Amino acid sequence: MAKTFRPYEPDQQLLLPPSVQDWVPEGHLARFISDMVDSMDLSEIEGAYTEERGYPPYHPCMMLKLLLFGYCTGTYSSRKMAAKLQDSVAFRFLAAGNEPDFRTISDFRNFTTDRDGDFEIYRMDDDGSDQANVTEFSTADDTAPELCVDGLRLVFVSDRDDSSGDVFIMDVDGTDQTNLTPDTAGDVDKDPDCGLPSSSSGPTIVFATNRDGNYEIYRMGIDGSDLTRLTNNSIADGEPTWCGSNIVFTRDGDLWLMGEWGEDERELSCSLPPESQPSCHPSGNIVAYSKYLPSSSNEIFRLNICSSGCPCVGEVRLTTNTVPDFQPSWSPGGRYIAFGRLVSSDYEIYRMDAEDGSSQVVLTDNDDTDNIPSWGEVREED
Repeated sequence: MAKTFRPYEPDQQLLLPPSVQDWVPEGHLARFISDMVDSMDLSEIEGAYTEERGYPPYHPCMMLKLLLFGYCTGTYSSRKMAAKLQDSVAFRFLAAGNEPDFRTISDFRNFTTDRDGDFEIYRMDDDGSDQANVTEFSTADDTAPELCVDGLRLVFVSDRDDSSGDVFIMDVDGTDQTNLTPDTAGDVDKDPDCGLPSSSSGPTIVFATNRDGNYEIYRMGIDGSDLTRLTNNSIADGEPTWCGSNIVFTRDGDLWLMGEWGEDERELSCSLPPESQPSCHPSGNIVAYSKYLPSSSNEIFRLNICSSGCPCVGEVRLTTNTVPDFQPSWSPGGRYIAFGRLVSSDYEIYRMDAEDGSSQVVLTDNDDTDNIPSWGEVREED
């Protein structure tokens, strides 16, 4: 006689949808955390959500529950938390049907604003919500933030130790702010970028400085060590940005490319209108930049980086209007570009589609100066 098994019908339709509440037993850690957060006064956290524009953010009560449960169960990575929202009953119970992705949990963008009286570095989500001061140094101007390729640190420029400006580094939460160029009083150190060239075992910083009489480009480690001069000529070089293991920079109003040690310099654009503020696509093959057009002020363009010849082909104009657009910054996936725009004597930060400049959305909207966006992704250590 054949053995009789209990019914097993995975495709069985249910008369009423199951409740995830019924799948989490009483006494479960998720229920304890949920009840604990529900009993907490979160008014100070909720009061930090002051931005009226952008999509409504996820409720901080739910986000706090997810973070606390993740930390208590050994899930620290935002990517792993986002994955558990798909396959973990406890996480789905706490999220109550919401599914914030890993960028919402952990990603942020940084920009410079003077809304606190001096220029500070702020962060915000990619829809413009949840804006918060990162540097909080009330007696100095902090500007030009760039997220390091490791996703753990930010480089920026501050005049707190030298009115001419120094290159600083800090953790992404604003802690451990350190001056990397403290011994150059009176010299201007600016335009830092933090990448990972092939010859380096860790993040490497490039920046421009006039410490040798005119602006040249240098590189150094994230602790300020191994300082090396990369360019040496009588023309001002500036605004370096990593493109893979190469560096794109500006020289005399044109875009140039060189190897990570300053070798094989060559011009990319060969254009008469001045070009500035280059930003490289995550692939290292495309550069976005601002170009001055006498007929319409500054506009944002992008250009494919070619292996030889000048100018490189494939230039695409992304913005067309009568107000200046400047300081483009690629999203981590390369789908969007953030940029600054001057509107009625007020600087704001916008986002647009990197393919054709469509779907332009304002992310900041106030009476202060918001500019120099830097878009990056936090990569948490497991």
